Amino acid sequence: MKRIFIITIACVCAISLFAQHKFDPEKFKAELHQYIVTSAKLTEQESAKLLPIYDEMMTKQRALHDQLRKLQSSHPANNNSAKKAILEIDDLHIQIKQIEKNYHIKMLNVISAMKLSEVLKAERHFHRKYFRNAAKKR
Repeated sequence: MKRIFIITIACVCAISLFAQHKFDPEKFKAELHQYIVTSAKLTEQESAKLLPIYDEMMTKQRALHDQLRKLQSSHPANNNSAKKAILEIDDLHIQIKQIEKNYHIKMLNVISAMKLSEVLKAERHFHRKYFRNAAKKR
């Protein structure tokens, strides 16, 4: 009986810890937008034009990243299926970069190259900082 009680308490504690650190994609997106706008010193007009393009790019890339994760976590049964998975993973990486390149061109029509460079730096820095902090919380 004592053992069941201890296991129950441990489960409740684990669930409550997990619930406290649940990822909120909308909060993440809002924090990312704010960080980019602040770090790259974007005006309201620039951010109003740029962020929808940026979000569209991220949505398209996220779909490919989901496919990529599925392939990378697969366990091929034979040499042919392993080769097929490797080539599909390579194709997905190329598609992701092609999307990025196409959207960078669209973004360059909205803001200067110097500003876009600052936006991309801010994005990388935010992701590094965010995931470093998430790792510390675990």
